[in-house]
Amino acid sequence: MTGAGTSATRLGSADLRLIILTEMHANADMIASLDPSIPLIADADTRFSAPLSVALILRKYINSNVAGLHIEDQASSKRCGHLKNKQLASLDEFVVRIRAAARARKEAGRDIVSVARTDSLQSLGFDEAVRRLKAAVEAGDDAVSLEGFTTKEQGKEICRIEAQTPCLINSVEGGLTPTISAEEAIQLGFKIQI
Repeated sequence: MTGAGTSATRLGSADLRLIILTEMHANADMIASLDPSIPLIADADTRFSAPLSVALILRKYINSNVAGLHIEDQASSKRCGHLKNKQLASLDEFVVRIRAAARARKEAGRDIVSVARTDSLQSLGFDEAVRRLKAAVEAGDDAVSLEGFTTKEQGKEICRIEAQTPCLINSVEGGLTPTISAEEAIQLGFKIQI
């Protein structure tokens, strides 16, 4: 479940930071209840990026039987991950978000997969993106996502570097990432595809 998709379907608008936490939760709850046998990974978005907000959305998603959520490193003035010129949170701020999610999962006593998503590739480069994902895993995340990679080689390389951590590919038609089939994603090393 994407933030952009939720904005489009619930508000009839582009992802302009108008959606609120209760609408994100209601959409996740509705989708997760359609067929509980299909795991739902939902966007936690950056507009809820304060540690208390991260913990709150995580608890709400757990109560709705959402299987996973992704937490990104954009600043709260976010743009779609497949657009350029994104503003990023500092690495420290990103790690605080991840720790808040890890703590909330532990306190809830229920399982949900937390995916760290970095949007830093275009603005800060591959090495910094890797550094951010490694820091997120050290802070307690379960899986990682390099948003907006532009070549299959970059996708394969992040999977090689993060071999001990499941890697997620976000397939967006018309986005920065090349079109990659489910079979290709597996061959590149991805364990999750949305």
